[in-house]
Amino acid sequence: MSDTLTLASAHDVADLQTFLQRADRLGCTLTRLTSSGNFLAAIVCVLEKQGLLDTHPNVLGMRVVEMAATDAASQPTVDALAETRALLDRLARPSALVELSFELPVGQPRVPWAGISPPHTEWQLVGTLSSAEFVATARTGIDEVAAANGLGTNIVTEVRRTVWSRPLESMPSVVSGMAFAAFGLGFVVEGDDTSVRITSNGAWMRATTSRGEVLSRA
Repeated sequence: MSDTLTLASAHDVADLQTFLQRADRLGCTLTRLTSSGNFLAAIVCVLEKQGLLDTHPNVLGMRVVEMAATDAASQPTVDALAETRALLDRLARPSALVELSFELPVGQPRVPWAGISPPHTEWQLVGTLSSAEFVATARTGIDEVAAANGLGTNIVTEVRRTVWSRPLESMPSVVSGMAFAAFGLGFVVEGDDTSVRITSNGAWMRATTSRGEVLSRA
């Protein structure tokens, strides 16, 4: 793949780079990039279903950055799956910082979570939650999972699945994994008193802050 994307500003380059660094630390090896107009969405899977019979939800993180306003011929339409670290490598090159451009890495074969796109419209407001509740939920879950370390791979895996699929008491339609993703990707931070907006569309749930979005699909 030889398409080159140009972002609108150095802030957008840094924003995308920070998102991908956090995703990489969470173990998100692949990133889906999709474009719509002059906007580029980077989507990662923080928690993934394990097969068709798995009832636990996929939990995705999404950050949108702005691309340079150019003619359609020079700014390609994108829907690609790339290695997260390959994207980070390209964003770290001097040309990305100076010219605000980076070349897309070699595309990767589709995986199930990247084959389903969240809806763009018709989201219905469910309510709001505090960032503090999201942070506390994530920290509690992280401690529970950490306590299972050393008990064997199968046990740790089951604990993770149980902890992150647990519904929040204050809003049962939201699973703890959404809080974990929001915290791990930096969409909610300690000491921040802003609200998390919760919306739904069919089987999809979405948690939105000023820093990004987390999506869950049952």
